[in-house]
Amino acid sequence: MIQRNHSSATKVSIYGRVPRSIISTVLYANGGALKQDNAVALGFSGIVTLDGSNLVGSGAFRTSSSAIFHTDELYVFDNTAAGIKKSATAVYYHYNNGWRKVGAPVTSDFGTTAVFLPGTGVIVRKSGTGSTAAKAYWTYTPNVN
Repeated sequence: MIQRNHSSATKVSIYGRVPRSIISTVLYANGGALKQDNAVALGFSGIVTLDGSNLVGSGAFRTSSSAIFHTDELYVFDNTAAGIKKSATAVYYHYNNGWRKVGAPVTSDFGTTAVFLPGTGVIVRKSGTGSTAAKAYWTYTPNVN
């Protein structure tokens, strides 16, 4: 859910249960060269790192073959700053067996960065498939005690 409000701040409260089994989210990719944005979030109150997200392990997020030309990208936003159509505060991609951040040294691994926070959404920008449109399933199993 993306909420946009041009006037005063609002609060959204969503109630539910803690998931105890696999969560699956579909991510879409366009055919050809066009990129496809997918707004996603983990729908529970846990904190999940990039390594712990299983984005790459599930096959939903493709690893880049170059540090310059990224296959898929993950856009993260600062929810403490008000605004509409805000720019991403961080862009991550997977390269050379690690999570990299645009603007940081390519040798820095950001896999331990907590990106999926309660009430926070991100954008997964899937690169075009070069042929027909496709979908991939991001699966995640919550660590519930």
